[in-house]
Amino acid sequence: MVICMEEVFMDKEYGDAAAIVKLKSSFGTGNFTQSAYWVDTIVHLAVFHLNRNVTYRDEIAYVSTGLEALHIFKELSVTKAHSTYVSIQPTEKKDVLSGDISVFDGDALVALCLGIRFHGMTKNDLRVIRLLVNECL
Repeated sequence: MVICMEEVFMDKEYGDAAAIVKLKSSFGTGNFTQSAYWVDTIVHLAVFHLNRNVTYRDEIAYVSTGLEALHIFKELSVTKAHSTYVSIQPTEKKDVLSGDISVFDGDALVALCLGIRFHGMTKNDLRVIRLLVNECL
């Protein structure tokens, strides 16, 4: 994972966070319409917020289980810092949270990730799943 967050601002009450991110060059990693590393950077704030927020239980880890849509309206750049904002809300399903992520270049909206879902599971269950996956590889 390429971690590109320079500053993070988290709302300890619940579901909002903002960050300044600087994309890293993905030169030599393949030919993409959009770099997978940059898409990871866009959603990383939400993952970080859920798994480092003091309002959530320590024994629970949140894992992304999908998203509804990812729109990139303008070209992303390694030469600029981008502002990202995430808002996370509970859903009707137990241990499932959902949110939206906005990416800005100054005042201009350059990317939007809608309906990203996270499933909460115990860290012990996550360790067991990782062990089973590693055995299969």
